Amino acid sequence: MPVYDISGSIHEGIWKYGDNYPDFRPEHTSAEPGTFFFEIFHGFNSQTGVYLETTAHVNGYEKGRMLSEVPVSALVNLPCRVLHLDRETVYANGGAISLAVLKKAMEGMEFPEGCAILWEAGWDDWYAEDFLTGGPWLTREAMAYLLSLKPSLMGSDTPAWQNEEPVFDLFAATDTLLLAPLVGLDKVCGRNSLLTVLPVYVEGTCCAPARAVIVED
Repeated sequence: MPVYDISGSIHEGIWKYGDNYPDFRPEHTSAEPGTFFFEIFHGFNSQTGVYLETTAHVNGYEKGRMLSEVPVSALVNLPCRVLHLDRETVYANGGAISLAVLKKAMEGMEFPEGCAILWEAGWDDWYAEDFLTGGPWLTREAMAYLLSLKPSLMGSDTPAWQNEEPVFDLFAATDTLLLAPLVGLDKVCGRNSLLTVLPVYVEGTCCAPARAVIVED
């Protein structure tokens, strides 16, 4: 059974959500001279690298569940489908992921309620200058359709789902989890997969960095 790590690695120079977020910088140090070495992670925050979040990220802490309230059983061996979007069409349309593009990628696939739905358009170069601002985004119609399938988790290789059309009001009205930005999804067949995603166990936060892997039959 092939196992795919779709998390990416965290190191200095990693992408971030704009200037409001600190730069990640690890510092090597030790508790005593010459021994008991450890690292201080300057700039490490809840959206460093791949992260998992609840809708409280959009709605506020009083209106959504904290990530620590999500049972680990809901994050292990989750039935998963990976959509490989037609990149030529997406980029020809200014990065818009339309409903037609989604449905084409979904042909021949079944989506059981509560599964994870991931999609990729080859946008997983975390060090590209326009990684945050130039990636594919969902149309409102596409987001509504994805949510109508009642997934427990949605994720992608693009870090920003919203551009010309608002979509997060639709997402925030559900209890769906968000996982992004993923890497290496193009290597996964994704028709019959299992996803395990384990965020750092921090109390009182709506999102946290996570390690995510896919296992295929």
